[in-house]
Amino acid sequence: MSWAQKKEDTGGVFAGWLTVSVEELRQMLGVPDSYAWVIFERQVLNVVKAELLEKANIQVNISRKKTSRKITHLKIEFISGS
Repeated sequence: MSWAQKKEDTGGVFAGWLTVSVEELRQMLGVPDSYAWVIFERQVLNVVKAELLEKANIQVNISRKKTSRKITHLKIEFISGS
């Protein structure tokens, strides 16, 4: 599930979100199953967030969704800077 607004509707700022399962995101990014959550977050998600901010001026916020004690889905929010 995802959502985005047109730049014309937000004064030239891109804003949107995406909800994706952790397994689906791992497959899309080619991350091995052997990566524990801490490694996946530190070496993949945090790197992606930093690169998007540096290279495209897009802020990324990631919220975790749990099923029982396991993180199963992520809500990834994007908003471009000025």
